[in-house]
Amino acid sequence: MRNDALAALSIAYVVGGKFVRVNVLSGAVMADQGIIESDAYNVLRFRKALGAKDIKIFADVHVKHAVQLKERPPELEAYELLNRSLADALIVTGEATGMEADITNVRKITEKLPNPKFLLEVVLIKIIYRCILAYVMGLLLVLNSRRMKSPRTR
Repeated sequence: MRNDALAALSIAYVVGGKFVRVNVLSGAVMADQGIIESDAYNVLRFRKALGAKDIKIFADVHVKHAVQLKERPPELEAYELLNRSLADALIVTGEATGMEADITNVRKITEKLPNPKFLLEVVLIKIIYRCILAYVMGLLLVLNSRRMKSPRTR
């Protein structure tokens, strides 16, 4: 379903989804699936026709696993996604699944666009993972220390 925003919106509408992710909402890219072109106009018209303004559109800046046909700086793509393609939020990722987002690109975007709404896919996942891991490790330490203070050793 890569970049099939109309299908994604349809599914989100039927199941009560809150957002859809659109890989290429602005511009065009070359990917292993071929050339993927944006279709923001029809995506927004379809969302309006569904009466689904509450379903948010999250758009990728420099989508992973693809190369832009016309190279644009990330801050320009972010600007166009928010102001021309009317994305509700931006997704910034690394160049491939599991790779961290380039913090330089994030900095460029935030310098040019005050208060951009964006998600850092891999960075957030790693932060959440580290928080969960720290919690679990802390819990294990507490349980282990309680076990060491059993009635026989007191």
